[in-house]
Amino acid sequence: MRKLLACSLGCLLWGVSSVWSQSSSLSALFESSPTTDLPKLEIQAVLVPEIITPGAETELQVQVFIPAGWHIYSIKPAGEFGPEPTTLTILSDHAIVTPLQESSPIRFYDEAFAQELSVHQHGLELRLRIRIAPDHPSGYDELRAQLAYQVCDNRICAPLQTEFLAASLTIE
Repeated sequence: MRKLLACSLGCLLWGVSSVWSQSSSLSALFESSPTTDLPKLEIQAVLVPEIITPGAETELQVQVFIPAGWHIYSIKPAGEFGPEPTTLTILSDHAIVTPLQESSPIRFYDEAFAQELSVHQHGLELRLRIRIAPDHPSGYDELRAQLAYQVCDNRICAPLQTEFLAASLTIE
């Protein structure tokens, strides 16, 4: 039994190391998976209202359109051994007024992580209230943000993806 276990473990490690030695990165390893057509999510970011005065609040609204058969994970962490949650980080120098809000995810039991998880299929809407600095100069500006997410289907997950977003803003 020990020989069988040692042989199985050795073969597994040899197979993993040979795959890793053939690919220079996790992305390259993923690209060689049976599903070669990774979805490109459509992402839109807007500020409502987009014309405001210094010191006023606006809301960043991010719409993520997810192709059929794919999902991304909720903004809520799933625990120590769960997938990476979706995150939205503001890169501009504006104050965050409220915690990040998301549209209602669906819950399902994920066998790969052996736990119930919250995911978004078809689409996701994120909302974040922002306050413009009271001394911000008038004129055109952009609110910059970074969206990080992991897209998966029922067989595989892509490595964590990062998208940089910009939403136009006019300060009067």
